[in-house]
Amino acid sequence: MLVEDKIVELFKYRKLDKLLKIGHYNMDSPLAKKLIDLQDAIYQLDLYLESNWKTSKTKLKTYWKGIHNRLLDLGVPKKEYEDYLKYIHKYQAHELAMRNGKLPTSMSLSYYYFYKSCDVKLLRRIIYDYIPELSKFWTLADWRQFDFITEINDDIEDLYEDVDVINGNYFLISLKENGVDKTKKLFADYLARMSEEANKRFDKKASKDQSQLLKWSNGYGKKTQSLLNSRIKKLDKSILRD
Repeated sequence: MLVEDKIVELFKYRKLDKLLKIGHYNMDSPLAKKLIDLQDAIYQLDLYLESNWKTSKTKLKTYWKGIHNRLLDLGVPKKEYEDYLKYIHKYQAHELAMRNGKLPTSMSLSYYYFYKSCDVKLLRRIIYDYIPELSKFWTLADWRQFDFITEINDDIEDLYEDVDVINGNYFLISLKENGVDKTKKLFADYLARMSEEANKRFDKKASKDQSQLLKWSNGYGKKTQSLLNSRIKKLDKSILRD
């Protein structure tokens, strides 16, 4: 799959395309193209981190310059770069910390996945900047459980893809560190809790649009539970070996 196709799939999966549509932007619009370019720059940084155990500060700066240039294209003021990119910097710190033996499993699922969804949070924030009326449908905080569920789905889906790269795949690392049964329970319980939290957030007083977000979250939650069960049932135990 081409990188741009992968990014378009990400936009659809995370419902970013639907947010753009509310503002009358389609995936061929200049705004969407600039957002795709931004995600591509983030992917380039991620690929460098996945491919190199020893990293170069000079090369990292080059990738960050690419991200800054994409923010410039999107009209984000330079003085606000630090604030817009703070979650990506934090997740990069988590990735680099693995080189020093600090694994994702030393953190809670919520803490780790909050930062691992940094790219989607950034894209969504910029879309809200362009389409401020989105706040009438959902606040940025409304997407919290949705982001956790979809990030976990990504890790479970990418299990075998991430075996041979330097990747903070919490699911894979937990399988190696904690074993199959404990990992399955950890993720199954967490997904159930995220569904419960989402249902509490969007109670009977929820708007039609909030109810739609709840439906998306619960739908992805069920699919992720099913994927978890399938991955565990058909697990190739060879990936657990060092």
